[in-house]
Amino acid sequence: MKFHSKITIPEPFIFNLMKHHLGYLKDRLQGISSPDGFNILLEDLNVIGSSVSDLYIGSLNPLEIVDYIHQHLIRNSISTQSYFADWLKLFNGFAFISLPDNSKWILRYGNEQNRYIHLHPGKYSEHTLRVKASSLKTALCVLAYLRITAGVKLEASLINQLRTKYLKDPPIKYLDNNSGVGRVISILSG
Repeated sequence: MKFHSKITIPEPFIFNLMKHHLGYLKDRLQGISSPDGFNILLEDLNVIGSSVSDLYIGSLNPLEIVDYIHQHLIRNSISTQSYFADWLKLFNGFAFISLPDNSKWILRYGNEQNRYIHLHPGKYSEHTLRVKASSLKTALCVLAYLRITAGVKLEASLINQLRTKYLKDPPIKYLDNNSGVGRVISILSG
């Protein structure tokens, strides 16, 4: 999947691509070629938060996801803000929608004026991976740094240097490609 990382999610949707879309993150990393790009990415890591992220790892791009959900809402006459709010009340404030790839998406009421449909992947659903926010931020930071720095080897000492300097996170004990930061680096690199 290749698409432009400067994607704009249309109103009335809120979709945090930094937290919830692997394809977007890979594309974003591919676009980093200078220290300025690295610094912009570091600023953007703040939107990931500090808890966990449900990361969509399927093949649909962000605009396809939004379009499928939008079409579902239109077909079911839930496309206006008031109908959407009333519909969510039937489901205690959040609803699930399945997409053609069998991924499940959670819809909630958004708190921005013209963006009232907040969506994100359902936890533990098909094509979704749950990751710690600190692991995701670290992996993005490390991979972006490697893109702008020649001759640097990926190892725990580099990860710890970047975690301490840029993320203010404690060091990791070891690098394991099957868990934690190592697993997220492998996924983003693949």
